[in-house]
Amino acid sequence: MTQINIDLPYARYAGDFRTKHLLDLVLEAHRILGMNDTCLSTGAFINCYKATGSMPSAIASAVLTLNGLHAPIQQARDVYEYYDEEMINRDILEGRKIAGFGNAFHKDSIDPVWLSVQQYMISEFFDEYRRLMDLQDWVNYTRKRYKPDAKDIFINPAMWTAVVCGMYNFDRGSELSLFIMARLPCWVEKGL
Repeated sequence: MTQINIDLPYARYAGDFRTKHLLDLVLEAHRILGMNDTCLSTGAFINCYKATGSMPSAIASAVLTLNGLHAPIQQARDVYEYYDEEMINRDILEGRKIAGFGNAFHKDSIDPVWLSVQQYMISEFFDEYRRLMDLQDWVNYTRKRYKPDAKDIFINPAMWTAVVCGMYNFDRGSELSLFIMARLPCWVEKGL
């Protein structure tokens, strides 16, 4: 397999060994998810490609699924960097979802694809991981205050990606590029 290195001029931190390894783990998790035909963006790619036979249209179709309910990485970064318990309470009370939490496929635990990211963060970035756990605890506590039978929800791919984008100090608005770069080869492979 051929690999390429691409400079990211909007990543304001070059990274050290630990952050580069974490980035590699995040990219690998996205690659694995990109091969899953039931993933929304991958499914959009497949359906558009089958309908049009156009690789550019299929890629655009997959990208257009992002940053709403699917892969709200920018919003998850805001949650990670700025939210506190009061802000979570306000959003849940107003009926908004908290970006970076919950998963359509894995409702009872973290998606197993992301366990290597979680374990590495626990061992190498414990303060950042503790912040994630605080947020997750606040989300679940608050959800249960308003709906006692609410099931716990867990950190999702958008949040793991958002944390890495924050560590690399990505310019705001550029976060989705990481998701797209990781999944694009998978989408193209499915079209060939």
